[in-house]
Amino acid sequence: MKRQGSEGSEKARKTENYSSFKEAVLNEWLPAAILIGVPANDFWYMNPVKLAPYIKADQLRQKREIEQVNFQCWMMGVYFTHSIGCAFSESNSYPDAPFDLFPEQISCEEQSRRSAQIFEAYVREYNLQLKKEEI
Repeated sequence: MKRQGSEGSEKARKTENYSSFKEAVLNEWLPAAILIGVPANDFWYMNPVKLAPYIKADQLRQKREIEQVNFQCWMMGVYFTHSIGCAFSESNSYPDAPFDLFPEQISCEEQSRRSAQIFEAYVREYNLQLKKEEI
């Protein structure tokens, strides 16, 4: 008996199109295993318990890739915000070099200077918004 709406039944319907179990394994399961990094020769000596770490590793890899893309998009937004700020305000300047994402050791004075610059930019933007609201 098939269960409606479950992923298992959908997978079962796919494999029903094959004339033999071997054909289903060769056309569905082996390519899926190779896709997640299981060597083709090792696949034939594995069972689902031995495949589980490969599946988990693939899920972690996909999550890491999504997080990397998300971070890249966020960084593009940071640079884009700086460019917009430069276009609309003469007091803002675009960074001369890329941001240092992995600073070694930042001195206390340098950290204070950077924090002051960020705070100054926020205050400037806030004051501009207040002036716009007054007009």
